[in-house]
Amino acid sequence: MPSEKKPKLRVIISAYVVDKNDISEPQQAYEWISRLAKYAQLWVVTRGSRLNVDCGLEEHENISLIKLEPKIKFPKNSTFDKVVQPGYLEFFIAARKEIRHIIKDNNIDIGHHLTPYSIRYPSPFIGQNLKFIIGPVFGGMDQPRVMKELHGREEKLYLLRNLDRLRETVDIFLRKTYKNSSRVLISAPYMKPIVRLADNNKLQVIPGAAVDLSNYKVHKRNDNINDKVKFIYVGRIVASKGVELLIEAVTKTKNKNYIVDLYGTGDLHEYCQKLIEKYDLSDIIFLRGFIENKRVLEHYKNSDVLLQPSLKEPAGIALLEAMSVELPVICIDSGGPSYVVTKECGIKIPLENRKTIIKKIAHAIDWMIEHPNERKLMGKQSRLRVKNHFSWDIVIPKVLEVYKEIT
Repeated sequence: MPSEKKPKLRVIISAYVVDKNDISEPQQAYEWISRLAKYAQLWVVTRGSRLNVDCGLEEHENISLIKLEPKIKFPKNSTFDKVVQPGYLEFFIAARKEIRHIIKDNNIDIGHHLTPYSIRYPSPFIGQNLKFIIGPVFGGMDQPRVMKELHGREEKLYLLRNLDRLRETVDIFLRKTYKNSSRVLISAPYMKPIVRLADNNKLQVIPGAAVDLSNYKVHKRNDNINDKVKFIYVGRIVASKGVELLIEAVTKTKNKNYIVDLYGTGDLHEYCQKLIEKYDLSDIIFLRGFIENKRVLEHYKNSDVLLQPSLKEPAGIALLEAMSVELPVICIDSGGPSYVVTKECGIKIPLENRKTIIKKIAHAIDWMIEHPNERKLMGKQSRLRVKNHFSWDIVIPKVLEVYKEIT
């Protein structure tokens, strides 16, 4: 007689924006939900996609999808929309009501406040008579001092940080979110002092981003020592990403047998182009502009080193994707990269003053060019690091274990 099949956990997930075909947080939310649905029966409360009619979860057999269409519209895909997420207040109110109905009509085991990833957003699970977890959360990093030495310092965005500190004291919904939660998942150890509203015994490190290594086949790279070494950067062209420092570092390198491809757009695109022309680097640095997410992988495969000098990178999905195809990394030793990248995987630059950072990035570039064998070994260690710590096969079981512990 066959054993009785154990019933699946029944979970409500609150995810503000979800989109299989978007990038960053909406796309990662889709990955989280679609993979958790293999092991649990899910009710997903979301506003859906910012950009498309469907979010990709509509036909999943283990997902009851509740899309809350916003009545108040904001400019789509703007920096304001992405960073501040002004539509969340409307979503929060509507989601609380919807979650209350789901709990009433179904035998729910646990709630999971998945996104927004930032700690500044209260959860619609508060006051719902249901155990819930938050995260993985990341972000909330203070402005590095070196930012004051850069063009386009993004000072207005950092006003949000000061507002967050105030809200930790006066916002009753935010305070209840962390007081009433059963567990707060944080993406990396750097988040521990940032999540001040939660008790330390509630905090658990589980990566906020992960990859499916089966989608990342390793490309055999050319061993011809005379070929130019290809460095690649993927991300926004803004001050906090350190692109200005990268360009300055190229002027300081001793070895010029390399090229740097910069993929992305942003407020500093024109300024960076002027810097490239000013220093006569047009044959070394190439501003390639925006690239669709599905094409990024091919460019990683055709590169030799990931250059990621972001000064306040909260998670680092670009790191994981590049490391998955055996790219060694040059990054800043701060935030997400500090946790993701080890000395076996690449070179981490201390977050110091402008002059020192530029000097050390230049030295790291020279080292990568002059040590091809060590560079390839770092690449292999990069993929191994992802396999052991940042693949979905590792991350999803950890979250399921949290579900079981709490229920």
